[in-house]
Amino acid sequence: MYDRLIRYLSISMIILFFELGHAKPKNQFIGEWTLDLHRTLQENPLLSESKNSDLFSDLNLPLKIVFSIEGGFEEHISKSTLSGTWSRYDNHLAVVRLESDKNVMLERNRFKNRIDNSPNRYQKTRDYQRLYRLNRLSVRKYHYLDGYVSQEIDLGDRVIRVFLKRISL
Repeated sequence: MYDRLIRYLSISMIILFFELGHAKPKNQFIGEWTLDLHRTLQENPLLSESKNSDLFSDLNLPLKIVFSIEGGFEEHISKSTLSGTWSRYDNHLAVVRLESDKNVMLERNRFKNRIDNSPNRYQKTRDYQRLYRLNRLSVRKYHYLDGYVSQEIDLGDRVIRVFLKRISL
């Protein structure tokens, strides 16, 4: 009886140490985030120039991004909402997929219909380019760095790095 008790305790201790030693790292992305305008302007000083005033005014829109623990993703910009899924590929990298969002699917179908029904090859080429851009924008990468989440947005002629700060967990 004493041998069984010692065997049971030793097996329990081994399992406990194994579980504690292989604990999953904390997921830094989970929670609600909003735009950190000060850090974004500090990283991209060209945004505050007068020629970029239209782009700067777009950055002042109310923005809220939610990474949920179940893998759901929501982005609220002004009154529109995009929803999708996200996966963490590293401690500091998350990939968001918005292909299943109803707005993205409607736009994709609209471009495909315009491509199929357009007799003008120039218009077809432009619609293919718009469809390509929509597909590129529906997959996003977010990086976690020093308490901020950042995203690089490619505008074609330049790349802007946008920083988000945490609102709540």
